[in-house]
Amino acid sequence: MGFLDGIFGKGVSKKQLSCSELGRWLDDEEAAEKNRVMKLSKPALSDISSVRERMKDDVLRLAGMPVEDAPPRLRKIVRTSKPEYISTLLDILGRMQPEAGDFKALTRFRKNYAESLEKIAKAMVGHGRYLPYAYGDAFALIQRDLKALIEAGRRLGEAFEPAARLHDLEGLRALKDALEKKTKEGKSLKARKSELKKALGGLESSLHESEKEYAVKADDKGLEKIRDAITDNAVKRELIRSMVHGNLMALGRPLRKYQRIALAEKRLSSGDEKLLEALIDSPVDCFLGGADITGILAGLEKALEEGKVEVKNPQKVLKTISELKINLRPSVQADYAGLLRESGRLQKKIEDSGVETNLKKLEHQIAHQKTDITSKHDELKTLEKKLNETEAEISTTQDTLKTKLKEHNITLLP
Repeated sequence: MGFLDGIFGKGVSKKQLSCSELGRWLDDEEAAEKNRVMKLSKPALSDISSVRERMKDDVLRLAGMPVEDAPPRLRKIVRTSKPEYISTLLDILGRMQPEAGDFKALTRFRKNYAESLEKIAKAMVGHGRYLPYAYGDAFALIQRDLKALIEAGRRLGEAFEPAARLHDLEGLRALKDALEKKTKEGKSLKARKSELKKALGGLESSLHESEKEYAVKADDKGLEKIRDAITDNAVKRELIRSMVHGNLMALGRPLRKYQRIALAEKRLSSGDEKLLEALIDSPVDCFLGGADITGILAGLEKALEEGKVEVKNPQKVLKTISELKINLRPSVQADYAGLLRESGRLQKKIEDSGVETNLKKLEHQIAHQKTDITSKHDELKTLEKKLNETEAEISTTQDTLKTKLKEHNITLLP
């Protein structure tokens, strides 16, 4: 049996309510229940007020009794405990005034009232534990008042028993609010999902156009020929560098030994000393940079013949020098320099065309678009997971709410 049966009796007609209508229905039912509790509480509250005033009078009467009324053996302890007892009770009774107002105020008073009774009871067995022996009849009146307050509190609690129905209503409201919140959240997630898909569509379309534009520009036949020429030029330059390196590599150690002798005996001018240092450190770049190394080679050759440069096989080194004079002719330097100029000319031709610059811009744009697309896909994946969880929560909350509403003959409309 649902709690509405307790209010209206069996045979309550079934209702079909939307979520907003359910909210209004809950407002009406809660208001009715609260009014009922407040009405039932009035007799108990009236008794509390009257007993409170009577108890205050009885406490004040006790306060006016002289200590000398107490037996001599108790006068000392009564003199110290009685003022504390009187002060505590008057303070508690002064704050035990029922609040006029709404259900919330009544609920607050009920809670405070229960706490006040506990404090009075503690005072009775604390500072007041010796007073019955000194002021038996006066203390008995206060005890009678406390029992009356306790009884009135019990009846106030009984008046609140129907408020248990409020818990059912509050539970329904909590479910309704949770359903509305989750439904709103679900709508927001769906809207964001739609926005993301639309944004992804635009990004993917832009990416397709960018890649298409890049393919067209990168497929430029004239540009392709220039690139091939640049590649061919680089291969030729590398072949020359390898040849020069192969020829000069064998003279590395003899040149270092010759450098020590030449410096010691001052065989070279300052310019040739720097040239020799460069030839030892970077032989390929030194030679291909246009340096005339014939003087250095001649000096090495002479030192070898004089026996100044000690090597394992002088004749082999002399033969290498002879071969270098043939292999590393000035024409090699001229060919390399020509290739460098041609490479620069080709690079400038590409730069002047602006195609390479545009391609680099497109590459950056495409990379940025791909990053955006990946980010949006990740966000969409996370959002879809959250949406699935939210829809599952909506379904569970809706089912629970519908089940509980059936107990009250209410069908929740979509």
